[in-house]
Amino acid sequence: MATTEQQHQHLHEVHEHLRHATTSDSPEEIRERLRRAELALERHERETNGQTSTGARPTAV
Repeated sequence: MATTEQQHQHLHEVHEHLRHATTSDSPEEIRERLRRAELALERHERETNGQTSTGARPTAV
């Protein structure tokens, strides 16, 4: 389970990706920023649900 600090960091990453988008960006630049933000959000959701960055669930020891 991700800690509150880890959750905050992931959300901060998503915010940073979106914050840098401006109206002068090309459609390709905006799409790339959105893609990166979506990847960061997916990583956050996986880690929050107890999965590793590879998508595999950690095994019990």
